[in-house]
Amino acid sequence: MSRTSMFHRACVLGTLFGLATASRSLPCQAAQANKSPPTPATLSHEDSVFVVREEAMWTAFQQHDTAGFARAAGIGGIDVDVSGARRVSSASTTQYVEHCQVASSALRDFRVVRDAVAVVVTYTVTVDETCWGQKTPSPLYVLSVYERDHSGWRLLAHSETPAAHW
Repeated sequence: MSRTSMFHRACVLGTLFGLATASRSLPCQAAQANKSPPTPATLSHEDSVFVVREEAMWTAFQQHDTAGFARAAGIGGIDVDVSGARRVSSASTTQYVEHCQVASSALRDFRVVRDAVAVVVTYTVTVDETCWGQKTPSPLYVLSVYERDHSGWRLLAHSETPAAHW
């Protein structure tokens, strides 16, 4: 990848990240005009594909389905959570799925921001989860960044941030 295209990619991702995080009221393109949060049924087809994929990750995670989780999340992206930042590998995915117990999870308040080469999905998840003996904070704000490549869309980065309890 050339320096120019790397710069363009960084600018696009930075802009999308800024748009996704700067305004809590940023609606999805096809969200209804009322105040209810967008759901997969109220999003455009293109946007709902990403919501379905995020839901598939959580379902596979809760069911300890390592292969399903890896299919939904992919390998090679960056994951950031309360334990730090790391590049996702087959081994790290297996460890993560095997060492976490998810009693329940509820995803809501989806937002999808897109351009031709990147998509940013944000949402809130309320989760009853324990990983490596530690209770996961809940709710979490989630940010997933997808990029278009030769085979479709791949998860480039995923981040979970505990919600502030002010």
